[in-house]
Amino acid sequence: MSLSPVVLQALLLAATLAALLSPSRRGLAGVLVLALAFAGLLVAGGPDWALGQLAPRNAGISAGLVLYGVALLVAGALLGSSRATRRGPGLALLALGAAAALVPVVPLVQQGGAGVTVAALAGFTVATFVLGVFGPFLRIGAAVRWLETQAGTAPAVPESPGVLSAGALLAVGAVLVPGAHGLLACAVATVLLGLYGWLNAGSTRGAGPLVSGGLALGLLLFAWWYLARVAGDTSLRLADLAEGPFSPAFELSASVPLALAAWVLLGLAPFHRGRLGSWAPVVGGALLVRLTAVALPSGLVHWQPLLYLPGTLAAWHAVATRRVDEGVVALAALGLASAAPQPGWAGLGLAALPGLVALAGLTRARQPALAEVVTGVACAAGAALLVPAVSGGLATEAFYTVLTVLGAAALAWLAGGDAPTGVSARAE
Repeated sequence: MSLSPVVLQALLLAATLAALLSPSRRGLAGVLVLALAFAGLLVAGGPDWALGQLAPRNAGISAGLVLYGVALLVAGALLGSSRATRRGPGLALLALGAAAALVPVVPLVQQGGAGVTVAALAGFTVATFVLGVFGPFLRIGAAVRWLETQAGTAPAVPESPGVLSAGALLAVGAVLVPGAHGLLACAVATVLLGLYGWLNAGSTRGAGPLVSGGLALGLLLFAWWYLARVAGDTSLRLADLAEGPFSPAFELSASVPLALAAWVLLGLAPFHRGRLGSWAPVVGGALLVRLTAVALPSGLVHWQPLLYLPGTLAAWHAVATRRVDEGVVALAALGLASAAPQPGWAGLGLAALPGLVALAGLTRARQPALAEVVTGVACAAGAALLVPAVSGGLATEAFYTVLTVLGAAALAWLAGGDAPTGVSARAE
């Protein structure tokens, strides 16, 4: 039996624990460098260790156990914190998350026997929960407060609760819809929602969102028409597009508007002044992971160097402007542009962090414990996603990936902890 799945699980857990124990800016910078080292080990380990080669069942079990452990740690920290009030909703959310995370672990019962599996899971549950209550994981609250006070966590256009909630629904739709038509419709709706939010805010931050939105809308509509025209009678279900009648020349040409539209939605430089909402990066990531990498894989691989270079520039632009959200999405882009399934989905999870933090802010006044749980789980899960996302980048464009991670580490090191939320520490 190969030990690589066990080693992979240990690396993911170590990255998660390091993030929970390191709420300071220097600690977070160290976590990013540690994730880069772990990802390098996975890539150097060859095909047996590569996340793209990991069997879907093993990948699901690994992800399920990590998320289950994260839910238990945060629940224990919430119960052990003297600051937390109204713990009920937060604990209920964590219980649902833990139950959902156990679903991929069910095959273990079939492989190893119910008795042994249940006993091992019970021991893991008790040990992890006790560490959360009494151990150093109480510092997760400090990590959450550090993140929420960083400069540059708000989008270019202030979002109302309605716009933020609608953006979250569109992001979920982009991740779950089965067909290309539905995914492209979610992307177009996200652009229109971003433009509506810009108009509703009184256009106080310049015409950046208008330019980005107009460009993304034109690219999406053209790509939608082009894909449907060439596909003809072929089903546009995402599961069937890999067998579509697409020539190499078509893949090269059609991947350009899709990749550019995705980049605009990600909100990375040079489109940083025209961000279309906190949830737009998830929709942009879905265009790359669920559509471009599936239907047009050779096109995405061909243009990868041109995608990773601006991602690196975006990471260092985030350092110059102290924009934490841009740094997080730049890290997500390492997995999104890799054209590999597991790193791509890890990048999609990282792209959701700005939206989750913004959504948690809506409940902070009435349900502070619930908001702390959402942000805490987002931070911890994001730490677990770092290794697979970075490994996808290292396996594709090692030079740009190293520069991007070092830029994100510099951002974590330099970002101050006393700036009010959403206020840039330095003018763009």
